[in-house]
Amino acid sequence: MKKRLRSIKYCISVLCILSLLFPSLVSAARPQEDYMPYTCLKIMKREDYQHAIITEYYPEYNAPHYQLLLPPGFIVTSNMNKVYYLAEVEAEVFAGQTFSQIYVLSERELSIDKKAFYNVSVENIPGSSVTEHTVEFEGGSLRGIGQYAFAEMRVDSDFRISNMNGSVGAGAFENMAVLGTLAIAGNIDTLGAGAFAGAMAGQWEVSAGIRCIEEGAFRGANIKEFTIGDTVASLGSGLFEGSGLTRLYLPDSDFQGEVAEDAFPDKEGLTVVVPGGVTDLSVYHFEQYQNVMFEISPMFPEDSSVVQFLEENHLKWKYGEAGPAGSAEPSPSASAPSVASDEPGTPAPAESAGPVPSAPAGETDAPSATPPAGETDAPSATPPAGNTDAPSATAPAGETGMPIPAGNRNFNRKKIKYRITTGNQVKVQGATDPKILKLNIPDTVAYQGRLYKVTAIKKKAFNKYSHLQQVRVGNYVKSVGDQAFSNCKSLQSISFGRKVTSLGGKILYQDRRLKRILFCGRSLKKIGKKTFQGVPKKVRITAPKNRAEKYRRLIEHSKK
Repeated sequence: MKKRLRSIKYCISVLCILSLLFPSLVSAARPQEDYMPYTCLKIMKREDYQHAIITEYYPEYNAPHYQLLLPPGFIVTSNMNKVYYLAEVEAEVFAGQTFSQIYVLSERELSIDKKAFYNVSVENIPGSSVTEHTVEFEGGSLRGIGQYAFAEMRVDSDFRISNMNGSVGAGAFENMAVLGTLAIAGNIDTLGAGAFAGAMAGQWEVSAGIRCIEEGAFRGANIKEFTIGDTVASLGSGLFEGSGLTRLYLPDSDFQGEVAEDAFPDKEGLTVVVPGGVTDLSVYHFEQYQNVMFEISPMFPEDSSVVQFLEENHLKWKYGEAGPAGSAEPSPSASAPSVASDEPGTPAPAESAGPVPSAPAGETDAPSATPPAGETDAPSATPPAGNTDAPSATAPAGETGMPIPAGNRNFNRKKIKYRITTGNQVKVQGATDPKILKLNIPDTVAYQGRLYKVTAIKKKAFNKYSHLQQVRVGNYVKSVGDQAFSNCKSLQSISFGRKVTSLGGKILYQDRRLKRILFCGRSLKKIGKKTFQGVPKKVRITAPKNRAEKYRRLIEHSKK
């Protein structure tokens, strides 16, 4: 009887522990069916701190949903009487993997080592019932993010860190592409060099208090607005070089830290918003910024130190309404003096404006409900000058319900020609330079403030490009038209992205110098006739391990 009672108590204890760990996880992560089996993870225990460290991942044990749902703790002892709390994800554990969703709920401090999630994709996976392709880190604080931890990551929805409380390594989010919102809250001790270099997001919400921002932190990113918070003590050089920054908010008090002489871009279209609590602008080295517009608070009289500094250095300025420090959006403009002039130092009329959309600018991967500005094209309801084939003002809706923008549907980016096919998709038409040597077809591209997925390549798009040597096809391209790369006499290597499903006929016809063909995805279902006719027999063809035989049969069938 006593043994039975002890057995019942033991079972109850185990159930209590499990109920604490998993119900909140399942509820928060919203898996559509069964969630991931933890046999796909290798976990190392640290007895002294009762920590669990994820050291390896086995994707074959995580089908068909490929969700990554990590609870705050793991029961990893043989007798199931001890909980080890999630503390670390080791370097490169998930690098190159594809998930339908990532949800991490930590209870204590968690660190992400370098390249832990490098080149990870979070997207729809055939056979998975998961519909919310999000990345979320919630609960306990992230005490550190290693170098390139999330670099090259692709997320089809939102990426959110709810409680950052440590340093972010160099290049941690480099070239990340988030179709939805990129949000980071909490506190960051040091934002490493190039941390967000080249990063793209439908919307930015970096509200974390940052103490030190190192060189080139947002270089080439499509971030549109940024607020220098009161916590910042150091600003490195070239922070926003080549970025889409249009509004920079200063803190509402004099800056006490160090600022590099070239911290900000001196470019037309950038507005620096100066709140009423500022008295000294010299610390920012603004005397050399001749192309920037300074929008100052109406609180400043014309004999104030701020106005005197702007006039003495012949800088462009106007009265506006500086938003409060920490705000991502300016407040509506206040009434301005009626005097207007183009002369430097003379206040121009304030522009009446409501809150400015916080969507970012630049070339990125994702369509956004709030369209960002492109690198070279400002959003405009008016079609560009010279348009000869513009559609009517009421543009047709695309497959997604998002209307195709009015204006020319053909445009060029980085020597590649595109045509808008739906509300958020484009097709590659060819190249502006027929002698191009290397062709890198991106996952996404920006035009007139909208973000488009590159999903197709037109028939004969690069036919007879005799100088072309290397081709990389982006991860969102699903179909490649007939003869797209045929008769490319110098072509040596080509790689097809993760989502390609259909290759037309004669794609690589008579490409006699081909040495390597790489298939990155698992979804290829059709290869057209004569695609490999004229291709050397010794060409090296690489495919995912579990698709090699299927692709071999497709290739053989296409030769008939």
